[in-house]
Amino acid sequence: MNIRIYTAIISIWLLPFSKVVAQVSLQNTTCEMLTNPLGIDVQKPRFAWHIISKERNVMQSAYQVLVASSLEKLNANEGD
Repeated sequence: MNIRIYTAIISIWLLPFSKVVAQVSLQNTTCEMLTNPLGIDVQKPRFAWHIISKERNVMQSAYQVLVASSLEKLNANEGD
């Protein structure tokens, strides 16, 4: 089964050990080890990313993946 993902946003909450929210960015985001896939053929895709921060001991505590067929739906926080 070929699943086509048009647009995806990964919302990630990152907290350092001190419980203060750090300034972070994401780099090298991938889906099924591909940088910008037009389609994937698995029902449970694997996502990966690198966390970049100037702070020390920054770690990820949770993530949320929202997938939608349009940017308008993503901006409304609505997946389909």
